[in-house]
Amino acid sequence: LHVRSRRQRQMCIRDRSKDGLTLVIADPGDSSATIFFRNDTTQPWQQQAVLRSGKANFGYNMALSADGNTLAVTSYEPTSSGPYASSGVVYLYQRSGSTWTQQAYLDANSAPQACPRRCSASLTNPLALSADGNLLAVSANITVPGDTHPSYAGAVFTYVRTLSLIHI
Repeated sequence: LHVRSRRQRQMCIRDRSKDGLTLVIADPGDSSATIFFRNDTTQPWQQQAVLRSGKANFGYNMALSADGNTLAVTSYEPTSSGPYASSGVVYLYQRSGSTWTQQAYLDANSAPQACPRRCSASLTNPLALSADGNLLAVSANITVPGDTHPSYAGAVFTYVRTLSLIHI
């Protein structure tokens, strides 16, 4: 499979389903994720969808569930902290038939509030999905303001899908 982006850059394979029927290719420079599907492993790949958020670095990291029906995609989005400041977010998509729809948008506001003092969280890489796509684990950077210097910690947030809702 050889694919080039709209700008003729080489794209990279990010993930594939366990059965080998769904494949996700990323072009972070174009901020897109292209999904390919085939009915069985002897058939050629067919493009099924191109996902875009309109934000920079969409598709920098992805996780596809083993069944190929749920896709988590990271992106970095600007913050109000300055022109070069950004915060990680996760877009969660689900396939129904041949249609992919955004099911959730997870950002620092959806992170668990477990800090004893005021803190901020940024979702980062890596991330992982369970085989059925109902459990998402996302790493995060936690910043706690200090008297002279902030302190930093790492964390893993988990999100559980029940029916069509995402819960922390």
